[in-house]
Amino acid sequence: MEEKNKVVAFLKSTTGRIVLTVVLYIVIFSMEYFLISVFNNNGAVFVVIAIIMAYFGWKALNRITPDLFVIMPLGHWFWYWTIKGFLSIFVGAIVAPYQIAKMIISKF
Repeated sequence: MEEKNKVVAFLKSTTGRIVLTVVLYIVIFSMEYFLISVFNNNGAVFVVIAIIMAYFGWKALNRITPDLFVIMPLGHWFWYWTIKGFLSIFVGAIVAPYQIAKMIISKF
């Protein structure tokens, strides 16, 4: 039990958060490389990875964009959602490991 308390204390420290985040970056990017190389450019693998990254990226973009009611024509909304969707994939690649580390730490 004392061993678990030491691990929890380490994970809740700043150093522990940094270490866990770096480890998750390494694991996620190596997992992507492994999946892509194993499935030889299978489109389904890219779609699954993009959906996971888009989820975390969308949440991050929603936190930094203001909550305003904007009136635009339908064509502009299409471009808004398309651009935000692509941006969320790229932002998600950066944000996902940190958010996953934060979720793991909050479980302790």
